[in-house]
Amino acid sequence: MAPATAATQSITSQDWAPLARRSTPIRHGVASTSSQSCSSIPQLRTKRESGVFQRQAAPPRMVRSAPAKSMLRRSNVVERAQEITLDGLAPIKNPFYTDTSLPFFDQAFKIQKSLGNGSFGEVWAARSLVDKRLYAVKIPKTPNTKTTRHDEARAFIRLPQHKNLLKFYGAWEETDKKILIQTEVCSQSLRDACNHWIPEEEIWDIVVDMVQVIDHFHRRNLIHNDVKPENIFLTEDGVCRLGDLGLVEDLSEKDHGVEEGDSRYLAPEVLSVGSSKASDIFSLGMTFLEVTTDIDLPSHGEQYHLLRDGLIPEEFFNGRTKDLEDLIRLMIDRDPKNRPTSGELMDHPKIKQRIEARNKFIEEVENTSSEVPPFLTPPASSPSSSPSSSPVSKRFRIATPKTPLRNLSSSDDEEDQKPAPRRPLRDSNRKAGRLGLF
Repeated sequence: MAPATAATQSITSQDWAPLARRSTPIRHGVASTSSQSCSSIPQLRTKRESGVFQRQAAPPRMVRSAPAKSMLRRSNVVERAQEITLDGLAPIKNPFYTDTSLPFFDQAFKIQKSLGNGSFGEVWAARSLVDKRLYAVKIPKTPNTKTTRHDEARAFIRLPQHKNLLKFYGAWEETDKKILIQTEVCSQSLRDACNHWIPEEEIWDIVVDMVQVIDHFHRRNLIHNDVKPENIFLTEDGVCRLGDLGLVEDLSEKDHGVEEGDSRYLAPEVLSVGSSKASDIFSLGMTFLEVTTDIDLPSHGEQYHLLRDGLIPEEFFNGRTKDLEDLIRLMIDRDPKNRPTSGELMDHPKIKQRIEARNKFIEEVENTSSEVPPFLTPPASSPSSSPSSSPVSKRFRIATPKTPLRNLSSSDDEEDQKPAPRRPLRDSNRKAGRLGLF
């Protein structure tokens, strides 16, 4: 990850408002989990000690085109696939969607490889037959008939674009009620990247990116509700993108419900009083804790409560600055009132010092890209690009946990020893890629 060039002078954060208003100092936990006084406390372990870094998924099977048997079950419930818009469902206008008895995905895309899978379904790298570009398409395992099934797509459409928000290109409902979402392809997730020691300068880049996008949500009275490394994606240039908006809540709505994310990153008050902006800050703090210390976060048990009581052994922060440690400990304070708001995080001296240089770096990356046309509404006379002219490498691999952040992807073509070119990104200031809705 290319670090932002920050000023060299040291800036203290002791006068930062969230620290100044505390009546008691930040609890820095115990000196060591092996000390006599802590013999009754279960030991926290790093992912390396737990062997988590060794549990890697098997390499995905390469597929050159859509499988003979569609992954999308056919149904006669709906006559044709439909685009999801803020105003409801609309007919898909695509020159390759000619047989409405077959899934739109099978006719308009060619699968390249699997990018990952989970309980929800699978994400595929698929090439659009319209513009010959590569996209990530999330396909659920089962149909969704809930009234909230379009919420994630509409959250993407409604939320103004941001340089640290995963770029969204479209969503549609197939005839069997499966909701497919099309986004940009990123190099890897933060989960892949944080399975090794990350230099602190690069951690501050992650902090700056994520604080800005969370503030983007909170200023609009929205909460993400599922902030975790698996939902943070990295471009080839090391820019963080927050994705997976399936649990986004609008706090301005009276009945916004109670949504729970991953228990490893869940704020302690969520189960009793519900989620809030403060619970988003807690989840973000737990994410920073994992990236900074490599702690294998527990999902339950004594260790789970140990972290939420602030009893994190000092040894886990060895090699890290006190500014970073204090910031993380404050963000995961058990009391929501003690946690900083997103606006206060933006004013943290170390973050404020880096924002301008970091944003300038991202702007330079964005300005080198060309606009990606929307996939559903291509110009009638748009020329077809050859696969070799695609801005996204046709052959790439997901980086292993030991791949450094500065080298997020590489070509697996043994004959080509030249560094892979940067993947062009869409200009975050343009709005033409939102299915023509804006």
